[in-house]
Amino acid sequence: MRTARLGTSGDAGSIVIGWLTRIVLVAAVVGVVGYDAVSIGQGRVSTADEADQVAQDAHDTWSDTHSVDKAYTKARDEVAAHGDSIPPGGFSIQPTTGLVTVKVTHTVDTVLVKRFSFSRGWATMTATGQAQDQT
Repeated sequence: MRTARLGTSGDAGSIVIGWLTRIVLVAAVVGVVGYDAVSIGQGRVSTADEADQVAQDAHDTWSDTHSVDKAYTKARDEVAAHGDSIPPGGFSIQPTTGLVTVKVTHTVDTVLVKRFSFSRGWATMTATGQAQDQT
């Protein structure tokens, strides 16, 4: 013989499952958006650091050899080793001052941002680094 509890209904479990599903979905969306935001922020910082380091290394090569081609090759190889690029016109040396300017373009791997055309540009960043002799 089966006894029934007073004041309970058969749909109480479905309410719990419904709320649990909503909480899991919200947590997943917040996690994905948070991951993309952190990835983009970290990408901006690392691109700026890389541009400065590449400019310094290219400047050191130029100071040693006074060859623009060797300095550019050094910068290009170093940037390519990180999977990045120097855009056209993104490298210059001013021979009179020794100022080396390098632009580095970096694309961050994201989960959501890269999937939409309107937001794809948010994952690509460009930073400029400069280096010259201490005076």
